[in-house]
Parts: sequence; C-alpha cells; structure tokens
Amino acid sequence: MAKKLSMFVIIIVASIAFAAGFMFNTVPSAAPIAEEIKSSLNLENTTEFGIPAQREFVPANITLVGSRVALQNGCYLISFQVTDDQAFSISHGLGNTIGARPLTHDILKDVIDDFGIKILGMRIERFGEDIYYARMFAQQADKVLDIDMRPSDAIALSVRTKNTLYINQTMLKEKGDNICLGRG
Repeated sequence: MAKKLSMFVIIIVASIAFAAGFMFNTVPSAAPIAEEIKSSLNLENTTEFGIPAQREFVPANITLVGSRVALQNGCYLISFQVTDDQAFSISHGLGNTIGARPLTHDILKDVIDDFGIKILGMRIERFGEDIYYARMFAQQADKVLDIDMRPSDAIALSVRTKNTLYINQTMLKEKGDNICLGRG
C-alpha cells in the first residue's frame, strides 16, 4: 500500500510539474509582454518586481471576510466573492497555516521552489466581461515566464510566497469604492 501511495505521489508531482512547464511555455500572448517585462528588469540583480513604466500598478493589501476578498490601496477598495474552496486556501495562506494535507496552492508553491522559479510579481491587470484578470511573472534561469491566472489563485499564491500583489490603479479607482469619502 505504501509503495502504491508513493508512486501515486510521484505521478501527481510529475503531472503538476509537466502542467506548470506546459503553461509556462505555451502562453500565446506571452511573447510581447514577456519582452516588455524582460527589458524592464535586470535579471541578474532583480529583487523587486519591475513594473513597466507605461502601466500604473500599486500594491494591494489583501483581506478576507468569509468568502469575500477585499483588495485595498489607500482610499480605494475593490471586493469580490470567491468560492468556499478559494477562500479556504487564501485564508490558510494569510494565516501561514499548513494543514495535515497540502492544498493545491501549497503544492504549486513547492513546485515553484523546487524547480528554482523566482516569482517576479503578480498583478491584477484588468476587469472585463464581469471578470478580473491576473498575471504572474516569474523567472526561470534567463527566461521570463508570463502566466495568466485567476485573481483568487494569484492572491492565494502571493500570500504563500510573501510576494506583493499589485493591482491596476486606474481600474481600482474606476471599479473600487472610495472608503475615505465622508471622513472629515
């Protein structure tokens, strides 16, 4: 039984690694953005995520109440509902809690760490068709990876990896609530 379980774990980890490699190498829109990111970064000495100058992104403070995520910068806040599973994963990441069994985002963090992938940054870029869109930029050796993500996944992974989640400031002001209004 232990041998079957061990083989099952190896197959799962290999599948995740394969899927991660597949995603990293086949994002159709990655080339132009990756080149833009690559040109804005000094890959040998980068410790912070370099945001291209033509885009305005600000750090987002992340809070979770029930299954509602709130992202805030200054007076502006956007919030949205996530599934119970997503809320559970985000909550564990925010609390730096490790359960008896790893969650999907814990596994992804381990794969990222074990394959020497450095997360350069994560950001929520835009809102369209009632959906928020997020991206993760990472570095593997001299290759810049540009990965399309759900915002809930970007949030869950950013809190686990202690990476700042950035949000498009214009979108935040247009879609968000100004929580400072009315204060005197």
